[in-house]
Amino acid sequence: MAESALDSVRRRPGAAPAVALLGDLLQPHRSALSVLLVLAVLQTAVSVTGPWLVGVAIDVGLSEGLAGRIAPVIGVVAALAGSAVLSGLLNRLWINRAGVLGQEVLLALRTRVFDRLQRHSVAFHDRLGVGQVTARLTSDIATVDALFGTALTGLLQAVLTVIVIMVVMIVLDPLLALVTVLALVPLAVLTAWYSLRSAAAYRDQQAAAAALTGHVVETLDGIHAVQAYTREPQAAAAYTALSDQSRAVGERQVRLGTVYFPAMELIFGLTTAVLLVAGGFRVADHSLQIGILAAFILYVAQLFGPVLSLTGFVDALQSAIAGLERVAAVINAPDDVPEPEQPIPLPRPVHGRVELRAVRFGYPGSGRTVPVLNGLELDLPAGSTTAMLGATGAGKSTIAKLIARLHDPNAGQVILDGVDLRQVADAELRRSVNLITQETQLFAGTIADNLRFGRPDATDDDLVAAARSVGADAFIERLSDGYATLVQARGTGLSAGQRQLLAFTRALLADPTVLILDEATSALDVPTERAIQTGLRNLLRGRTAIVIAHRLSTVEIADRVVVIADQRVTADGSPADLLRRGVPELVALHRDAGE
Repeated sequence: MAESALDSVRRRPGAAPAVALLGDLLQPHRSALSVLLVLAVLQTAVSVTGPWLVGVAIDVGLSEGLAGRIAPVIGVVAALAGSAVLSGLLNRLWINRAGVLGQEVLLALRTRVFDRLQRHSVAFHDRLGVGQVTARLTSDIATVDALFGTALTGLLQAVLTVIVIMVVMIVLDPLLALVTVLALVPLAVLTAWYSLRSAAAYRDQQAAAAALTGHVVETLDGIHAVQAYTREPQAAAAYTALSDQSRAVGERQVRLGTVYFPAMELIFGLTTAVLLVAGGFRVADHSLQIGILAAFILYVAQLFGPVLSLTGFVDALQSAIAGLERVAAVINAPDDVPEPEQPIPLPRPVHGRVELRAVRFGYPGSGRTVPVLNGLELDLPAGSTTAMLGATGAGKSTIAKLIARLHDPNAGQVILDGVDLRQVADAELRRSVNLITQETQLFAGTIADNLRFGRPDATDDDLVAAARSVGADAFIERLSDGYATLVQARGTGLSAGQRQLLAFTRALLADPTVLILDEATSALDVPTERAIQTGLRNLLRGRTAIVIAHRLSTVEIADRVVVIADQRVTADGSPADLLRRGVPELVALHRDAGE
């Protein structure tokens, strides 16, 4: 069985996709990277001249000064000052260019991740959850921000500093350089040990942070239900448990540091002691100048800083790689509902005949052994209005999602005007098919902005005409600023009926050939639903409509009723016909309506 998009995101990824993603992000900036490399080499070369110049000052300047010749001393001092100034200027240029490059790479990464998340199917988002998605765009990318902020540039500078210092040491005195190199062997072993364990710890840390973020987002997103059912203690307990997991992972990382960093200091301290003893004997028998020994001691101290910071940069790199692994998993996840490679255009004009042929479908990862639909056959003529009845879980919403191509069937076909939906380009399908659910999604902005969501080029007159047609114009005009009234996210401040009328207006502006109402009026009370019936009839007129109904008033606007049960169509006909036949689902609606 092929791996689902969700499985590919949730399984533990390797570092290879993260490294590949990083390389892909840096590839357009090769020339900038070359300039940075040159700047780094120059800055490092200048910065490591200090200890050598100190050695020259001791061996040459001191003797010359004692002899009364101060020109060499002034020359050495001037060289030290000049190297410090030049190093500072080069470092400033390096930091500026590296910072600009890092922000450009981050912008490209954020754009790519957001674009990919938008192109993933609704099913992908439903299964992954808003909390996990939020974590990818926040905490995971934040680790990459830290990487490009200081870690990557610092890592390069530290590596170059170590290399240049070792080269200078070998030129000054190969024997003392050998002592230093031997000290680096246990240091390399220790660093390899630390890196392997910290990499695993950082992966666990990112996973813990994502779980914590997910819990917070989902709890706050459902705060009404949490408070309504007094679930605050349980939510707090879950938050505490996740926080404790994060703490445990953090403590593991701290314990690694308590071994690594003191051991590093011990190695450098012993190296300095060995150099002093070995160099002191050689200075005593005049086989080594004291200035060179002083330069070596200073170089060891200068070496300690980059190597110590190298570990910190490796920590940041490990954290960023862990974040990139999770981001890369989202980017590389296969499409649940892939765009056709060679799309087939729908006939013009689009008439709107919908056929479901031998459709079989089950939700992946649902744990259900029986599919929701099994061999379902349904033919919806163009321009017809079909009401769909059935018990909860019968598959009505699943049919709606299949017709809107939020999912693809496991077997069989969903066909629009003779073309399998899997062969229709997404943009063309979205123009032709629209799904309205009971949860009206409004965005922060004006009423007009929300109405234009499906048709950005709509004029003000178009908005008014559409709103008047579905009966929304009256309440919009009563708002403080009419169509320019600001709306909060999710339409807070508007009634359920008002939000639904805005959804109808938006759909009418988009003018789809096929319109699906998935219990779009279920959240309304009976008087409100009756009040918007005229608007609903105007919305459905002249297009193929599928109405998932739960009230008789909705069924009455349909010219056909289909009953879904036992994974298939169990009744099909006009409302009057099914009522005469005593179909239980329709009889129950009449009974509930008091008829």
